[in-house]
Amino acid sequence: MLPSRTLSVSIDRPWREVYEAVWRPEDFPRWASGLSQSALHQEDGAWKAEGPEGPVTIRFTEHNAFGVMDHHVDLGGGAVVYVPLRVIENGDGAEVMLTLFRQ
Repeated sequence: MLPSRTLSVSIDRPWREVYEAVWRPEDFPRWASGLSQSALHQEDGAWKAEGPEGPVTIRFTEHNAFGVMDHHVDLGGGAVVYVPLRVIENGDGAEVMLTLFRQ
């Protein structure tokens, strides 16, 4: 098992509204600074970008009614990182939770 850390942030907006804003993969570079250094573009069912260490390929969970936006980041050379991401209801607001696994 890999050590993990789950980070969360509370947002004072309805959870579905937050999910719709977060789910757009093309906007990931705006808020996921470690993911890519360039705009994402879609190619062959995945998203491609230039990461800090070179090209990356990202595959996202399909848009869904549960607030799930997991993604797999292929760093090349067989290194694939799984990143679970959830937007859940927290009263009238939302909780965004992202789990990182130490590689």
